[in-house]
Amino acid sequence: LSARLQSAREEERANVADLNYLAGRKAKMMGAFETALPYFRTAYYHLYSLQGSAKSIWERYHHLAYCVHLELADAEFLNHNYDRVEPIIGEAVKHSRDEIEIANLKNILVVMYAIQFTRHQEALSIGLEILLNLGIEINTTTPDDQRNELQAVVKEGLYRKEISSLMELPSMKDLKMKTAMRIIRDLLIPSHYSSNYTVSEV
Repeated sequence: LSARLQSAREEERANVADLNYLAGRKAKMMGAFETALPYFRTAYYHLYSLQGSAKSIWERYHHLAYCVHLELADAEFLNHNYDRVEPIIGEAVKHSRDEIEIANLKNILVVMYAIQFTRHQEALSIGLEILLNLGIEINTTTPDDQRNELQAVVKEGLYRKEISSLMELPSMKDLKMKTAMRIIRDLLIPSHYSSNYTVSEV
């Protein structure tokens, strides 16, 4: 009986965490970032009120734990609580299962550092590390070498193609490539202002 009660309580806490996560997502999608934050914080609290260590919780509720950490970190960033973001992401990265999860988590840091003029180099370093983990290596020997390499790739892909024909191409389905394209997009600002790297002059 005691084991059943304990199991029922755990399921209830997990459900409360999930419901708060969903409420936070709904508020965030409506642009109500300040409203969303308490929901994600409550989801995080109930997640770690479950029985066992953090490792055990992540093993039993991996998807929920990943989603809660991802959205909480993003909500803290959107509410300008920058000092809270790194610890949340650091904890989640330790328990992530693949490079896609790590990329999504660390991309929040890329964006957060990109809007801080003194941290562009950190944004670039993290972004390039993410791309490398996704199997994409950007030549950073010199800005000119990198620009030429990227130009060659783009020209090869667009050779003898009309711009209008690109509208008819199917949507990208490769999750790694979609993730990589988002990272590259978010690196445009820091790369433009960095003296060491550039991924924007294509």
